[in-house]
Amino acid sequence: MLPNNIYEMIKRLLDMTVAGNLSWDFDYVRDRISTKLTHFDVEIMYQFEPDEGIGYFYIDYYDKESSQWHRFSTNYLYNDYNTVKRLYDEAQATKLNIRF
Repeated sequence: MLPNNIYEMIKRLLDMTVAGNLSWDFDYVRDRISTKLTHFDVEIMYQFEPDEGIGYFYIDYYDKESSQWHRFSTNYLYNDYNTVKRLYDEAQATKLNIRF
């Protein structure tokens, strides 16, 4: 489960991404999305843990002021998981140019 301030950040990043105001990079090999903002960087990685049989999202937050990384995680047992998954999926699509 994510701390409340990190969950609120995820929701705001989701809103910004859906509105088209935030672009993300996607690393298919590492199952990771990343973006850089003025005061912090964020990377979100999906990883399936075979021993537990469940997938996790790891949120890496880099505070530019303190030059420190922080890691948070969630899995499907927690209510915040679906919000992180939606952000992860939306972020992957930010650079797609789908033409018909």
